[in-house]
Amino acid sequence: MMRRLALILLPLLLFGAFDQKIFEDALQRAKKEHKIVLLEATSPQCHYCRWMERTTLKDPEVQKMLGKHFIFLQVDVTKEQLPLGLEWSMTPSFIFISPEKKVLKKIPGAWKKKDFLMILHEVIR
Repeated sequence: MMRRLALILLPLLLFGAFDQKIFEDALQRAKKEHKIVLLEATSPQCHYCRWMERTTLKDPEVQKMLGKHFIFLQVDVTKEQLPLGLEWSMTPSFIFISPEKKVLKKIPGAWKKKDFLMILHEVIR
């Protein structure tokens, strides 16, 4: 019995649940501001995550678009599980969620500025 319990609890000890309060606050803010929640599944050892942080996500045009239309949250998937039972296939992955908790789009991979802006425009249409 103890062994079964340990097997059930082990994943919960290794991977904490994403801070539900932060996510709920983001959803409330998205609803109030008529925005979309954008979760980035990331990890410290992900080369392409770091590349996007240094390039695409720091670009002023991308930052302006993110600030105007999205509530952006990063989740370190080596430490936390994604909210809503969401799954990821690779890092980085970008998951767009409505304030009503509906997944609008899931996009895996790293993107250059032009392509990422096209994705963002596609989501807000």
